[in-house]
Amino acid sequence: MCSNPITRASHDGCPRTRRMLQGAIIAFFSSMIALLVILYLVAPSIYLDTLQLTAQPTDTHPLAINLFFVAILLFVAMGVYGVLRGWRWVFWVTMLAFLASALEIPAGILQLMGVIPIQQPTWYVLLRMATSVVEFALGLWMLRVWRRCGVWAQGL
Repeated sequence: MCSNPITRASHDGCPRTRRMLQGAIIAFFSSMIALLVILYLVAPSIYLDTLQLTAQPTDTHPLAINLFFVAILLFVAMGVYGVLRGWRWVFWVTMLAFLASALEIPAGILQLMGVIPIQQPTWYVLLRMATSVVEFALGLWMLRVWRRCGVWAQGL
């Protein structure tokens, strides 16, 4: 591919990097699916607050929550499939979303300080902030991989 041995040597680790990056992103998406299911079963009020709905005392999982839950799961599953297939647009959308998640950290801090009104429980704000730290770290890694090896580490 490249006649310069220094440049070629710097790209020799790209296939391994690709597998590691895809594995990390799929592991993150899988853990988010597990977290979504746990929240759905244990604290469905989070979904009610997000959709700004009020539930009847007898109906803890209204149809709107069920549809919203399925839509989120399908969206994440499509992301996993796109990562496995190495779709370029999934790389860019995922990287931008992961890097933008850094904004959740100061927003969460402002919510905890009382500057911005909290609409969810405190533990959920902290959970979102922790998730954002992981997303941001993955986004930085994706940016580094892109600069070194190209999209999905497929080479430049």
